[in-house]
Amino acid sequence: MANANVPFGLKPVRGAFSQPYNDGAQPYAAAASDSVAIRYGDPVTVTGAATADGVPYVALTTAGGTTNSITGVAVGFRPVGATEWLGYRPASVEYEVLVEDNPLAEFFIQEDSVGGAVAVASVGLNAQLVYGTATGNNSAAMLDSSTAATTATHQLRILGLAQIVNNAQGNYAIWRVRLNMHTHIPATAGV
Repeated sequence: MANANVPFGLKPVRGAFSQPYNDGAQPYAAAASDSVAIRYGDPVTVTGAATADGVPYVALTTAGGTTNSITGVAVGFRPVGATEWLGYRPASVEYEVLVEDNPLAEFFIQEDSVGGAVAVASVGLNAQLVYGTATGNNSAAMLDSSTAATTATHQLRILGLAQIVNNAQGNYAIWRVRLNMHTHIPATAGV
């Protein structure tokens, strides 16, 4: 059975040292001046600014590049001063963004399969992010299948094929990854 092409961004599945994911998200904020929406599963990066209460602002991480580190993954949202809960942070609206920012957390992510599927031999290598078109509340972030390499400045570390039902190596496979270019730890080369 072929894998479905249904990107969902990065989904937290395991904490540090292989413990189950326990929803240990930390509060960050998205500024009203930021014109890019943030959805569940989107990778986000601190901007260097903070609210009057000292809560760091985050913005959607830029895919690819050699300096685009990731602080964590958006896993929840709370509107600031609003009553409508949308399930994502709309563009140009102040919101609290709950972020899984543990540098050792593991995530599932779908590959884009542009230029071919990620090979099993790519386990241990690093890869970049790429964005598709988001629909609904979920992220359209995917693992860029054509970038698997030992490059230390790639954003994700490929840990293995996700061992879940109806997932096979090949186009649109789901992989288990860790953030390699994390704002809290130095990046390392793939093996």
